[in-house]
Amino acid sequence: MLSRLIDASLVAQSSGRAGQLQVDADVLYWCERRPEEKGRQTIVRYQNGKAESLLSEEYCARSRVHEYGGGDYLVQEGRFFFVNDSDQAIYVFSDGQQPKRISAESPSNVEYRYADMCVSPDGRWLVAVQETHSKKENVLNELVAFPLDQGEQAPRLIATQFDFVASPSFSPDGRSLAWISWGIEEMSWESSDVWVADWQDGALLNVTSCSFDAPYSYLQPTWSHSNVLHVSCDAAGHWEVYAYRDRELQRVCELPGECGYPAWVFGLKSFCIGEGVIVGIVGPPGQQKLCLISQEKYKFFDLPVTDFDPTLAISSSHVYYRASSPTSPKAMYALSLETSKVECLTKATHSKDLLDSLVAAKAIAFPGEDGQWVHAFYYAPSHALAESAKKPTLIVNAHGGPTAYADASPNWAIQYWVSRGYAYLDVNYRGSAGYGREYRRKLLGQWGILDYKDCCAAARYAIAQGWADSKRCFIRGGSAGGLTVLNALRHDTVFAGGVSLYGVVDLMTLQEVTHKFEASYLLSLVGHLPESEAVYHERSPMRHADSLNGPVLFLQGLKDAVVPPSQVDDMRAAMDAAGKPYDYQSYAEEGHGFRLPENIVDALEREGAFYESIK
Repeated sequence: MLSRLIDASLVAQSSGRAGQLQVDADVLYWCERRPEEKGRQTIVRYQNGKAESLLSEEYCARSRVHEYGGGDYLVQEGRFFFVNDSDQAIYVFSDGQQPKRISAESPSNVEYRYADMCVSPDGRWLVAVQETHSKKENVLNELVAFPLDQGEQAPRLIATQFDFVASPSFSPDGRSLAWISWGIEEMSWESSDVWVADWQDGALLNVTSCSFDAPYSYLQPTWSHSNVLHVSCDAAGHWEVYAYRDRELQRVCELPGECGYPAWVFGLKSFCIGEGVIVGIVGPPGQQKLCLISQEKYKFFDLPVTDFDPTLAISSSHVYYRASSPTSPKAMYALSLETSKVECLTKATHSKDLLDSLVAAKAIAFPGEDGQWVHAFYYAPSHALAESAKKPTLIVNAHGGPTAYADASPNWAIQYWVSRGYAYLDVNYRGSAGYGREYRRKLLGQWGILDYKDCCAAARYAIAQGWADSKRCFIRGGSAGGLTVLNALRHDTVFAGGVSLYGVVDLMTLQEVTHKFEASYLLSLVGHLPESEAVYHERSPMRHADSLNGPVLFLQGLKDAVVPPSQVDDMRAAMDAAGKPYDYQSYAEEGHGFRLPENIVDALEREGAFYESIK
């Protein structure tokens, strides 16, 4: 167990991320966010046992398409393509060269953003997702192409008939392009389509749907070396790998768990294809395994990890992944396809004593209010408090999304709390991803009800187990989890207070002002308008501030385009009018989530002070 306090500064220093693994000429690359550089993202090359940043400090590889980004860079035959954060333009460079801009400047009063690039096998064309923002028209999402032998230029539109597009992918022979699309009233993990078209010198011909007739979700179109298209599809109850043969999708083999993750960002990969081999990440949070998938059978690799980031890459000899166990933080690994030998590529930056003392997550399932099972991860408090007669304060966390999940990976922010004697319960309320289509769809029409009820049931379960002081339970959540926090405080008295980080407070105004990507998310989670307007009002805490049963701490980035600051401003005004107590802190340079180390530290310390102020 932990023997010393985890500092907030350690949490901030550990907030960097690495992902979007790619292989080029059997060399591994990834995209890395660096907190010590104010959250700048760079392309990293791993070669001969060393990791090397390839972008100079004036560049940051970060797309802002859909606001969440992803698909920030691409490596192809020694050329590096990336979307630069400051201007959202596409640049290209090779070793020893300065980046050169590919995409021309946007016209006046128009902003182009790019993501999710692919290059034709002959190296002549780059295809990308383009998002167009203008004051005169709605936001547009289209597939565009750039010839790579003509310098800086305007994009050529190649697929404009869809509300959303993602994951363009060339077949190895260069004759076909595949991609995913979905409609404005859908999210891609609810219903989407997969398409393939003939590629002819910068144009798409004979566009064909590869989808089933029923509405299913498709992820990650990927080609085999023999030009067979593969996708992940949830037609059989959870995402599994299918191959498109003889003009129909055929399941490669039945898998025992989920092989896919909701596409909140571009560039996710839950399976990869090498020469005659498919490798995928399979299973629920905390129990994930790396799986060798072949025709009608699968085989798990025996690895000491339980959670994987949805990013994989494969070379002629190795598969690369980023994974963790409950007592070992996320690291980059290489697994030999011939011997199954594993090598850790990124060394731990923390002391062995600190790593040895991590509090491991315990996977639990408990009955919800209606008796149906709910999943969560429980973290016991530090050893010193565990030996005392006093029951600990409990923090219940509601993840964002809401179509996402919490896993069992060591999280330094959670360790910060358990090192201070708090018990911590990370709830995968019904509607969370990772447990199959049925569990994921339980929140449809029920957001604002089922999520908060499951969190309240989690607290009561912890109290019944003797894990928590019944008078010292708190709830916290970010983004969609903020709505859960406030509704729990409205409808129940099990929590003494709550913390909302850039959280939703009013569904009607959110529907009106949020960005295009989630503009219709509420139609499935809450209901269609105008017939469901009364439901939107009922589930919006801002309209019921007088019924809150505890104080709230609000933490908000002022550059948030997903949940605009006006949401919390309206909530504060309603709480002022109702005479309800709250604390508030804004961060001028933050958006939807906090990246700057000093703000991560400040937010943690304010949250701790908030809990301690409530007796």
